[in-house]
Amino acid sequence: MKINWKLRFKNPYFYIGLLGVILTAMGVSPETVTSWEIVKQHVIELLSNPYMLGSVMIAVIGVIHDPTTKGPAIAIGPLHIISRDKIHAN
Repeated sequence: MKINWKLRFKNPYFYIGLLGVILTAMGVSPETVTSWEIVKQHVIELLSNPYMLGSVMIAVIGVIHDPTTKGPAIAIGPLHIISRDKIHAN
C-alpha cells in the first residue's frame, strides 16, 4: 500500500480526524477535559486498558487507511491478508 504521507501530514483535516477518533474511542467528552491533569489521567487510563487501546488503534487505522491505493485491504493477524480484489469480487 503506497500512501502519500507527505501530503497527508500537510492536510489539517487528517489531524482533526485522527484526534476525533482517538478521543471518541477513549470515551472522552468535552465536559470532562477541563485541565491538563485530567487529560494526563485519561491517557494513563487508555494505556492501562487493553480494550480501549485496541479500540483507539483500530480507529487510527481507519483514519490512516487510504482506499485509493492498491494493496492489502484488511490484515487479520500477521500472515492472513484479505486482498481488496476479493472483497470487491463478492
